[in-house]
Amino acid sequence: METRRTALKTLGAVFATAPALWADAGAATETPLPSEGGVTVTVVLDNARFRASRVVFEPGGGETPHTHDWDLITVALTPADLEVVRGTETVRVRRAPGDVGLIPKGAVHAARNLGRAPAEFVTIALKGPAAGSGDESGPRPSRGDSR
Repeated sequence: METRRTALKTLGAVFATAPALWADAGAATETPLPSEGGVTVTVVLDNARFRASRVVFEPGGGETPHTHDWDLITVALTPADLEVVRGTETVRVRRAPGDVGLIPKGAVHAARNLGRAPAEFVTIALKGPAAGSGDESGPRPSRGDSR
């Protein structure tokens, strides 16, 4: 529960500074993801501190296990029935619109849409410290809950 609170606070901080961040954003671009197909990632903001993307998993679409060099916040936009890889564990999870998850930096993870409709998410990569924060490590929520 503490991880979700931390993630929500961080998400709030991202959206509170959004006007300044959007100024750094270029045109939306699609980027490849380690995928087995059926996954589209559209980057809508990418700067030194954050990367915000819209990720769509088509029915049956999935990623291959991978890691990131940053913490990643996920926000479900649609209901989702997923098979999720967390390290060496594979579990089935359901997400409701608005559900927030955290994938810690370096955590092996993947997801596959088991549902009949596309599953859509916004992801926010926390790549660097907040401007003027003096914290060069960036936000580091607890590692207890990865999604």
